[in-house]
Amino acid sequence: MIIKATEEIYLALLAKAREGIMLLVLRSIISSFSRALSEAGAGIEAVEEEEIDVWPLVMLEPRSGRELKVIPHDATLSLSEALGLRVIRLDERVVALIRAVDGKTVADIARELGIDMEEACCLVADLVEAGVLRAQVKEMVRPEFNAVFSLAPGVRPEAIMSSGLEEIAQVIVANLDRGYSVLELSWGLRGLGLKTRPGDVLKILEDLVEKGLVKKIS
Repeated sequence: MIIKATEEIYLALLAKAREGIMLLVLRSIISSFSRALSEAGAGIEAVEEEEIDVWPLVMLEPRSGRELKVIPHDATLSLSEALGLRVIRLDERVVALIRAVDGKTVADIARELGIDMEEACCLVADLVEAGVLRAQVKEMVRPEFNAVFSLAPGVRPEAIMSSGLEEIAQVIVANLDRGYSVLELSWGLRGLGLKTRPGDVLKILEDLVEKGLVKKIS
């Protein structure tokens, strides 16, 4: 049973007892330690998002079998402050994209220029890698998002892919051999047009660990 103690704190009780007795116990705890709970709740700081730089990632798209270099579709773009002499191939799409930047996201620019989201993510990845553009995303930076996972010993990706996993889980499994962290995998997924955050990726990986299909390596 879970009960709300303060705006910031919930209490959970697991016991072989009737719900009424469990509820009575939880309410008694809240009443006895109301001041301590309030003080503890006041000390809890909200986890705020930070704006961080992102870099191009090479992702395998299982459905097509293609490898794509991408940037998250929600990355905000700006011209690189360190832009010096660069040799890049300019075509109409690239020129239009650079002109449209102005603090917009990749998704915004894709809609504005009428180009496919995946194509826009790939074009931006090349420009970021060339040092022409800077890409940033707002993320909740947590230590657990730096974790790296791999397939468990003896498990073949083909076996997992054919086990009826949802699309996001399939893409994650297909790219585990690249050594990307949870945070980086979420960027790569968003670069392929999938809407997911690091917390979602971590939960999927933890579920696969419980099934014995994946292991945490760092």
